[in-house]
Amino acid sequence: MRVKFGGKGGRAGVLLTARSGRSVGQAMTEFALALPVFLLLLLGVIEFAWAIYGFNTIQSAANEGVRRAMVLSRPASNFATNGNSTNDYSLSSFSCDRFGTVMDTMACSLLTLPKNRITVHLDMPNSASYASGANVPSQTATITVTVRYQYAPLVGYVFNLEGKTMTGYATSQNQ
Repeated sequence: MRVKFGGKGGRAGVLLTARSGRSVGQAMTEFALALPVFLLLLLGVIEFAWAIYGFNTIQSAANEGVRRAMVLSRPASNFATNGNSTNDYSLSSFSCDRFGTVMDTMACSLLTLPKNRITVHLDMPNSASYASGANVPSQTATITVTVRYQYAPLVGYVFNLEGKTMTGYATSQNQ
């Protein structure tokens, strides 16, 4: 259907053409084909960002744990406290309410990730390596913190990342 609007004296006017019903259906079909691809790309970007955030968080927590352990290295008896001694720990038994131990400090760094999916291994110096009455180890003392996180997907199980383990690792030497 064509409609012509003319002006005075035979001047050219505006010509309007009505769309047929077929082009509306074509647009909906193209949208239906493009939408899943667009959503897959969008969800992939979101999932990748969440994975990078999780890895950066556990790596930062490992670094913070080593820093806290270095601060706690004097006196040597601090390494005998639960949360400071060499052991495997579950993060769910520690809270951010107190800052007395390495594990409490790490619990504050890992607030945004699910605690039941995080395990921490602390490898602290043996307090026997400290000279009696001294707050400095008689030999080089190495502190190692390893954080393992069982990845929890943010947008579902589209990319089959459920249960993949991420590891954050930090070490330091006290001389």
